[in-house]
Amino acid sequence: MAKKKPLPNLNGLIAGYLRISDVKFPDGCVSVPDKEAFLDKLRQIRMSELMQDAERDGCTIDIWYDDIGISGRGEYLAKRIAYQEMLRDAKAKKLRAVYARDLSRLGRDLIEQENFFLQLEAQAVDVRVADLPTSGDEAARTLVRQQLGSLNQYMATKNGQVIKQTNLERVRTGQWVGRTRDQLGLRYNKATKFFDYDPETADLACLVYETFIACHGFARATALTLNQMLRDGKARAAIGPRGGMWSGSTVLRIIKGPIYRRKIQYEDLLIDSEDKIPAVVPQDLVDEVDRLLLVRAPLNEVGAAKRKAGRLEHTFGGMLFCIHCGRRMIALRNPGSRAGRGPVLWLSWICCQGGDGERGLCDCKFSIQQFRLDALVSEGLRQAFEIYEREHFKSGKTPKPKPVKPLSTFSEMMAKLDQRRDRLLDLLESCEPEAVGTINERLKAIANERIKLKEQPEVTAELAADTTIETLSRRQLTSLSKKLETVWETPDDMLSHAKHDLLKTLQVRVMINILPRAAKKRKDGNTRRYPGLLSAQLHVGILGMAGEHSLEITETQDAYNAYIQWKCCRRW
Repeated sequence: MAKKKPLPNLNGLIAGYLRISDVKFPDGCVSVPDKEAFLDKLRQIRMSELMQDAERDGCTIDIWYDDIGISGRGEYLAKRIAYQEMLRDAKAKKLRAVYARDLSRLGRDLIEQENFFLQLEAQAVDVRVADLPTSGDEAARTLVRQQLGSLNQYMATKNGQVIKQTNLERVRTGQWVGRTRDQLGLRYNKATKFFDYDPETADLACLVYETFIACHGFARATALTLNQMLRDGKARAAIGPRGGMWSGSTVLRIIKGPIYRRKIQYEDLLIDSEDKIPAVVPQDLVDEVDRLLLVRAPLNEVGAAKRKAGRLEHTFGGMLFCIHCGRRMIALRNPGSRAGRGPVLWLSWICCQGGDGERGLCDCKFSIQQFRLDALVSEGLRQAFEIYEREHFKSGKTPKPKPVKPLSTFSEMMAKLDQRRDRLLDLLESCEPEAVGTINERLKAIANERIKLKEQPEVTAELAADTTIETLSRRQLTSLSKKLETVWETPDDMLSHAKHDLLKTLQVRVMINILPRAAKKRKDGNTRRYPGLLSAQLHVGILGMAGEHSLEITETQDAYNAYIQWKCCRRW
């Protein structure tokens, strides 16, 4: 039986998508107002083109999605914030049609392109592009679209290879290829297309090398020392290259930079260019730093291997959040037993801002064991299936999709702020001196917005998965219920991939709340709080139980008594 095609939303909006991946500013356009004026003019030109296309079809564009100046494909597709927002609005049945100038503006990857068209066709959203046919057989239009998408992908790959080969030839001839921003001790000269010596910042580059040597090759200790010198008001101290505090990554980028060794690097190619790159750091400091890096290299490899081995895969990874602060909960293996060494016997979870140390910013100071979570979540999922079946199938009515209020997740909102910050930093590198104060004020405002955003529990929980919840049939619900019973019948396994995959399919998010018991007074007069029953808000996105529709579940007294007995046995 043929599947019914979805009906278009006649009251939906008509959208226009603007995108230019690489904006070429004309000569002389260096200040912030000039660049903003150029972008506005370019934006108006692109908008007028799409408005003319819409007028030919007898309609007008109601909403715009702007990704001008943003390049992203593959794993970097999330950088295109407006593109992702357009997809969410299409899934929420808010759009009727989307206009784009040409197919390459939507993307130059064939798989991503076809995925985009399939998602919009599933929501009955018409995509109108100037270089695609609008009439004829549907199969023929699809064939033309795929052929054009393959051509765009081939041209993008070919251009990338040509650019790479050109850069390699330029590096071999001693030309500079890379960032043209000013560096410590070096100022980029647009006339010669190379760097000139900058005496104003050269001393700071030498200070970084000297401090790195004094700290015996530890980048983090170097950053802390430079920050402390800045707080103490030392004469040679200065802020970091990007206008903020020093960090270990910034120190390593300067220490390992080939330009301070008077060399040009492009991928694996390293060319000596002592005749063109001026000496900023004395050679004896560079040699000593190279020696320390060589000595520290084996130790860094061992430390990286230990950190990689310490990253556990666990059943509830990325699904648990603290109900008090909204931050993620982290896993601890064998807490209180040989500092977590040895085989993994049990896992405990604690808020990433909890505990009694310097990070103890959250009110929740208790940890929760993996087996308690396992029992609570399994019981909550069974209740969720029963509620869904009772509401949708017992009454004999056909279930309808439940719209959920679209929320911007924490990562998406942070990505928007990062995008604004990166644009301002790029403008800061080539702006006029009188515009520096304005840009710094905007950067401070963005930093304050990031702080306020992190303080919002409802945002940091990242509970919004999709804007529309698909309705499950009776057969699908029965299949998921049987799978739940089968998976949870297996012995308790804290690293269960089957349970983790099932929870991801159900779009599970759990807000943890550990209720404290009555305070117990010690002999010394101090009052200590002990963890009590476990309570949680269970969000099951595939069942529409998210946000306000989440399920409240609480641990039974028998389960809590079993935990107390386990704890007493472990002590003995």
